[in-house]
Parts: sequence; C-alpha cells; structure tokens
Amino acid sequence: MDYCTKEELVGGEALTGYLPQATSEDDQAKLAGIITRVSRRIDSYVTDGRAVDFFAPAGAASDLVVYGDGISTLTLPEFVPGSVEKVTGLHGVEITDYVERGTGIQLTDTAGSLARGAYFGEGIAYTVKAKWGFGAIPGDINEAALQLTVRTYRSSDEAFSGVIGGVRQDGSIIERSLPAAVKEILDVHRRKYRSRRLNIA
Repeated sequence: MDYCTKEELVGGEALTGYLPQATSEDDQAKLAGIITRVSRRIDSYVTDGRAVDFFAPAGAASDLVVYGDGISTLTLPEFVPGSVEKVTGLHGVEITDYVERGTGIQLTDTAGSLARGAYFGEGIAYTVKAKWGFGAIPGDINEAALQLTVRTYRSSDEAFSGVIGGVRQDGSIIERSLPAAVKEILDVHRRKYRSRRLNIA
C-alpha cells in the first residue's frame, strides 16, 4: 500500500503538486518506485520493522488476542472507532458491558456507567473482534510520504544539497536521514505504536 500518489506529487487541474516538473514517463516511473520504497520506510520506522502496510485502511473485522493490565480499560492496538464487535474473556465467556473509549475499551455496569472495581485481569488473554488498523491513511502520514518522496527524488540530483542536520567541528555537514518535519510526524505514531503493542499477543 502506497501512502501517497504520483498525482499528488505532480499535480493537475485540482491539485498543486510538490514536483510539477516531473511529468515525463521516466520521471513517473521513478516516482512510482520511490513512493513504494518511502511507504515501506515509514512502516519500518514507525513499527521498528514489525509491520508492512501498517497505515493501510483496515479490512474486515477479525479476532485478536489482547492481554489485560489489571485495570478497567483494555488498551487495544490501532482500531477503527466503532468497530469493536465482540469481547471474550476466560473460558470463552462473552463480555457485553463495555464502551469504546480513547485507545481501548472500558468496562461499564449494566446501566452503562463506567464500572468501579471491575477490571481486565492482569496477564489474562481477551479475544477482541474489531477492524484493526485505520479507517483511511492518516493525513499526516500522507504528508510525510509526500515530503519524503520529494526529498528522495531530489537527492538523486547531484546539485541537491540535502537538509542540514548539523555541522561537525571540521566543518563537514551532517545530513539528517529524515527531514525534521517528517521525523516529527513519524515519531508521534512511533510512540503510539510502542505504547500500544506491549499487551498484544
């Protein structure tokens, strides 16, 4: 899954592209390859190499085993809001009193109020059926892919002098591996991924 398109880069009637000059067939073929490589680079950076197509729109709902933390909230990996269909606990007992809240689900009482004293047992496996992933490619990931593709495309030009990340004492330039704006976007998603994956089977 690519996180941006050639049309977004080159532009057109309704779009102002980042690379309006890249219209030849050779340019288009080059951009197509770069976009795919950039998308996989984003996956690798955010998930520490654990997932491919991480930001692709979610498919059909499926089961996933998630472990409780001993609190009333069960933290879930990225899921489409409103898509949790079923939660099953020990011995296949279905849990019906819960509400989606923030990054997970929280237990409620039979009246629908947040439960006090009820919790998802620490280290206990729960099976949750939901649409895992994103409803659509996040806008900031699309922007990161656009910027990183432009950077990669231009860096093949010997006249392009990259983004300066710092200068060594001997005066040589340290070039950032990721532009600062791209790194800022991806670091937000990377922190979220790391914090949410710890309780996944």
